[in-house]
Amino acid sequence: MLIDTTTAIEKIIEVMKSLEIGGDASLDASFILMGAGSSVDSQSLLKILLGLEEVAEDELSSEFEWMTDAAFSEKRSPFRTIASLAEFFANQVNAVGAA
Repeated sequence: MLIDTTTAIEKIIEVMKSLEIGGDASLDASFILMGAGSSVDSQSLLKILLGLEEVAEDELSSEFEWMTDAAFSEKRSPFRTIASLAEFFANQVNAVGAA
């Protein structure tokens, strides 16, 4: 199943709310997940990524491989904001789904 970036943003926000990550902050595409201005600690980010693995498998019949060399070597991390994570998630899920 293919997923667009808007749907990926919605899925990330659902995961964050279910894990009670982000507190009272407004969760939207610009929400900072990592780096300066982030209220998300590394353990919470890991929980989000693991939650997205479950979404990919259970809801999208796909896979989300976030532990890739590309993810950790990119100049701008795909984990910086909800929007950047959504783009990375959609690309990963769609690439596996198309294979």
